[in-house]
Amino acid sequence: MNVLILGAGSVGGEIARVLVKNQCMVTIVDTRENRLLELQKSLDLRGVTGNAADPEVLLSAGGEDADLVIAITAIDEVNLVACKLCTLLFNTPKKIARIRGGIFADKEIYSEKGFGIDHIFCPEQIVADNIISAIRHPGSLEVHPFANNKAVLASIAIAAKSPLAGESIKNARTRLPDVNFRVVSLYRDDKPLKPAPDTRFFVGDEVSLITADKNMAKLAPLFSDGNSDSHNDVMIAGGGNIGQRVATAIETGCNVKLIEIEQERCRKLAQELKNTLVLKGSATDEQLLKEEGIHNTDFYCGLTNDDEENILSAMLAKRLGARKTVAIVNRETYVNILKRQLDIVVSPSQLTIGSVLAHIRWGDVSRVHSLHHGSTEAIEAVIHGNTDTSLMVGRKMADINWPEEATPGAIVRGDDFLPVNDDTVIEDGDRLIVLVRGRNGLKQVEKLLQVSFLHF
Repeated sequence: MNVLILGAGSVGGEIARVLVKNQCMVTIVDTRENRLLELQKSLDLRGVTGNAADPEVLLSAGGEDADLVIAITAIDEVNLVACKLCTLLFNTPKKIARIRGGIFADKEIYSEKGFGIDHIFCPEQIVADNIISAIRHPGSLEVHPFANNKAVLASIAIAAKSPLAGESIKNARTRLPDVNFRVVSLYRDDKPLKPAPDTRFFVGDEVSLITADKNMAKLAPLFSDGNSDSHNDVMIAGGGNIGQRVATAIETGCNVKLIEIEQERCRKLAQELKNTLVLKGSATDEQLLKEEGIHNTDFYCGLTNDDEENILSAMLAKRLGARKTVAIVNRETYVNILKRQLDIVVSPSQLTIGSVLAHIRWGDVSRVHSLHHGSTEAIEAVIHGNTDTSLMVGRKMADINWPEEATPGAIVRGDDFLPVNDDTVIEDGDRLIVLVRGRNGLKQVEKLLQVSFLHF
């Protein structure tokens, strides 16, 4: 696939890295020549310096040969114009654009009738949704929705006080016989293990399970620390787009305090947020944190635009007694180092990549989440065909030639959530959720998802 990326920021660069890894031919456009040279040193891609909304720049970047255009510059208007130009000049098959919001959220404006955009995404909203899910699901490190929120994939660290520490997966099921769930991934010391019924949970293991959203309140306490208390007291550092989105979403049900250093931004937030206490100050001011009751805080969020500020303030909050901490960290090298020092480390680029990966996968793939720093993908695919045209339909899970790197997790059939086992039979229209590690595993799963009009 020929992919044209417009914008070489942190998210654009990470998307380029993943697409190159997936053997796509990538050209990236940016006004900063130094940034393009930096990417070209480590990635096999082509860089073109210029304005992404300039027709000549798009032409020189090979727009006429692009199968997919990803417009991810920092300016909404540039992304919109670039996608429209690619439609008019090159009839590009698929266009994806980052749109931060406002009037552009109107589907009629960005759809085929307007700017010709097939899919829009907002990294700030994706990150905010991830943090909101963590706040609403105590005990979970992250929660990813599937099948229109009928299923979720949750990652949970086995805590020292977990009732399941030392127990096997088989025994874990007996504790909640009326709750459907399936363990699909287990990482121990940052190394993946293939879950089996006799696999035991040990303190520090990171477990991923798939279940219905309504089951999380029962499952998360068992896998974490046995504590089902909700996160009632939340402190947010940073009143930018992400901080405001998180506060707006949770302020009705939580006691929220938001720290922002800029005076004018504080005034604006105080006017727009109805039930949030807005404080002017620095998130690394130890005295301020103590005065505002950091020791009673259930969930501390470092959501400023500065990685170091988020890291330091979250570590300080943890030391001063905050029950759980999360920090946004853009630099991937920091993410790996901090995993064991903070409860949750959020990488905006990793979260955003799923919005792109669904468009480069073969088969009817509706959602992709990138996990474990891109080493694993959680894929939701709609299964089509019959016993003659599909390698899956009408077959039991045990009879499907799954690659070693793939772990089928669950099926959503209509409104029903069904964790899979060896005897589960796949039907036409099922939404299958499967975890896949590595490029080889992805290629084999894509072959399974395809529909053939020839008899097998």
